[in-house]
Order: sequence, then C-alpha cells, then structure tokens
Amino acid sequence: MVSDRSRPTRPEDALAVYLRLAARLTGETGNHAYEQLVSLLLGIRDCHSRLGTPDDFTAYLTDLRAAQKRKRNLMRLMDDHGLSGA
Repeated sequence: MVSDRSRPTRPEDALAVYLRLAARLTGETGNHAYEQLVSLLLGIRDCHSRLGTPDDFTAYLTDLRAAQKRKRNLMRLMDDHGLSGA
C-alpha cells in the first residue's frame, strides 16, 4: 500500500488514507474485514506516534471500540495486537 511506504516520511498524508479506509471497514463484518481494520489501526497508531499525537490515537481507538463493541471477534483481535484503548 502506498500509505505504508509514505508513512515514515509523510505520516500526516498516510494517516488521512488510513483513517478513510478504516472508516469504510467499520461498516463491514467478518474476520477478513476485522484483520484488515486491525492492520490499518496499527498503521494509524504508528502515524500518530511519528506525529507526536498518541493521545489523539487513544481517543480515536476508544471511540472506535465503543462504537464497535458488539463485534466480539474484532475486539479480541484488537486486544491481541495491543489495541486496547484507554
């Protein structure tokens, strides 16, 4: 993915792409969609880290987990990857 390659030098641009793709995936169900979403979340976390805005990522993740809490497999997968939120 282009955003993966641009993340080290242009994290702000990569973040915008990741957020747009993640927003689309939140409406989907199934383990494949959840795996894709978690992969994007890891990229989003890295972008926020590079930008010095980890609190923004924590807030985003907390909101996402609250909105998606009924998707137990997604929550488990997020936990497995250290995406636990606040």
